[in-house]
Amino acid sequence: FRNWKPSMPWKVFFILVPCILAAEVWLGLLGGPLNGSLFPVQKSVWVHHPSADGPTDNVADPEADPEAGDASGYSVVVHVANRADDDDEPDLGGRTTTTTTFLCAHCRCCLQDKAFHTPPGATNCEVRSRPPCFAQKQNYNSHWQHWGDWVNHCWGWDYIHNRYKTTPIEACLTPNRGPDGKKPAMFLFGDSHAQASVPALRHAVTRDYSFVYATKPMRDCWRKKCSYCKRVGDHIKKLLKPGDVVAMGFASWKFSPTWIGPAGFQGSFLHLHKYLEFIHFWSNTTKKHGASVLVLGDPTVMKNRGLFCIPSSFNPHAGAKCARTRKWSGCYARKFRANVRTLVNEVLSNAHFFDPRDIFCGRYICNAMIPGTSTLAIGDQEHLTIEGSVYMWPFLCSFLSKRGLLPNRSPKDDK
Repeated sequence: FRNWKPSMPWKVFFILVPCILAAEVWLGLLGGPLNGSLFPVQKSVWVHHPSADGPTDNVADPEADPEAGDASGYSVVVHVANRADDDDEPDLGGRTTTTTTFLCAHCRCCLQDKAFHTPPGATNCEVRSRPPCFAQKQNYNSHWQHWGDWVNHCWGWDYIHNRYKTTPIEACLTPNRGPDGKKPAMFLFGDSHAQASVPALRHAVTRDYSFVYATKPMRDCWRKKCSYCKRVGDHIKKLLKPGDVVAMGFASWKFSPTWIGPAGFQGSFLHLHKYLEFIHFWSNTTKKHGASVLVLGDPTVMKNRGLFCIPSSFNPHAGAKCARTRKWSGCYARKFRANVRTLVNEVLSNAHFFDPRDIFCGRYICNAMIPGTSTLAIGDQEHLTIEGSVYMWPFLCSFLSKRGLLPNRSPKDDK
């Protein structure tokens, strides 16, 4: 048998390879229908959120506490006592479920597709004037930041040429207060995470506020003084009037010492201390003018770029490359969220903290998709897509209404 050889091995090769490829394609196409659709998505479940300490999932990080064992030796000034729930629950104006009990007629939206979380005020689409709760989209490419608010002249980064651009700060931050000059204004500033919130704020507040913003990456105004931050602060302070809101948003990873790969995100508790002082400063400044402060949180940081984690019929489990457990998400940057909550709830009287982290998680998993849909929410490791930001607007609108920052309207005003 040692001298035996197939007479024509090349025939075997050319017969087996096409068969194997055909089988792979057939199984991939069959995967969608077997899961209920051509583009399998997370199953929608209409239940209350469980604790963030729910069972772990094999697609998420094994670490139970990403901030445990920090060796920085720095303790934050605002201490939290007996507030264990703060580490796990979002601050959306009350304990959150998939459907909120606070119905804001002012924040009603047309629910076209089900998601894991039912947006506050979601109704059917019979009233055509109501804006959509969020938009479904399935086709994304590397240019997902090349349109909409990501290319607005008030955002200080040029994604097409990958460089900073000159922002007309004073023009961008000058509100149109209407013919009588009495319309209140909402001023937004911050880094790219503030910019990612622009579509949500635009949908939520423009009926009641003249919404203006000037944002720029790597301009951490709480950390150091620079000409850009000085111009932003001076112009806002000059225009502040009673009823105005100053909103700010910065990436939460900047306030956690945990190193996050592959991008290499890492902050510190010293940064958190400075940010808390910065919020306190703006609270005092706005209070003198009868205005308020809104601090914006962000979703959890993904394992990988969301663009690489979109499930398809060929790879229905692609989301695992990005996914975190809710437990990990609740622990990551928890000191930031807990200390900001304590500051705005127990120390300051005119500041509010909107933390959307929980609404971007399913029952046990937080991945790059809007929970329960096939729409991408996080395009890279940290930034919301336009669709992800729009998805956030009804929750933000309801939060602002409950905190008294939006007027209560009757249902007829929504028609």
